[in-house]
Amino acid sequence: MSTQRAVMLLLALIGLAVGLVLWSGPVDEDEQVRRVIREIASAAEDSNNHDILAHVHADYSDSAGLTKKSLQGLLARQFLSHGPIVIAVGPIQVFREEKTAIASFDAVFVEGLEGLGLDGDARGFTVDLVLVDEEWLVIASDNGEVFQ
Repeated sequence: MSTQRAVMLLLALIGLAVGLVLWSGPVDEDEQVRRVIREIASAAEDSNNHDILAHVHADYSDSAGLTKKSLQGLLARQFLSHGPIVIAVGPIQVFREEKTAIASFDAVFVEGLEGLGLDGDARGFTVDLVLVDEEWLVIASDNGEVFQ
């Protein structure tokens, strides 16, 4: 293959890639909500309090009475005392109205990987989110056992 032909092929492939990116369009609001949930789970696996709390509204409260400040302390204690965790998030259903959304999903948590004294839990979550300055933030949450 000639050099000129190789360059033309490379330019065509780059053009195709750019076209696919532009054609796919913006991510819809439901997918943005799902992305927030996945980012929180990923940050929890990395024991990253800061990235978790970046997705939590200042007025957060949950069914256990936790606020954003008490959630921060609970997460720090969890990460320091239990070590790394693995989280598997199931399909996330999103119910959205204007500037509010509810995400519903199941997740499995496994900890104790370091010494392989594994401990796990499966929980069902309902997470309330609010749109603030084009960013979805968690304002409330509730969870319960999946298998009762």
